[in-house]
Amino acid sequence: MRNLLRTLHQALGPESGLVLVGGAVRDLLLDRPSPDWDLATALLPDEVTARARAAGLRVIPTGLQHGTVTVMVGARGFEITT
Repeated sequence: MRNLLRTLHQALGPESGLVLVGGAVRDLLLDRPSPDWDLATALLPDEVTARARAAGLRVIPTGLQHGTVTVMVGARGFEITT
């Protein structure tokens, strides 16, 4: 999982302020597998989309009305919300 997150962080850039949020944080602290990895960023959805696509990643506009897109890293989807 770390390699997937690293790929995502590199695609969006360090200035994105990308952070892990939600139940995945709890699961990490409890050393449990997490089925759902949600992230938050300072970037707007169109910026996330442009940067992810420029890095060759697929983007799904899952919840634009809520500021959320899903970025696919391989077969794994990460919901990223502004």
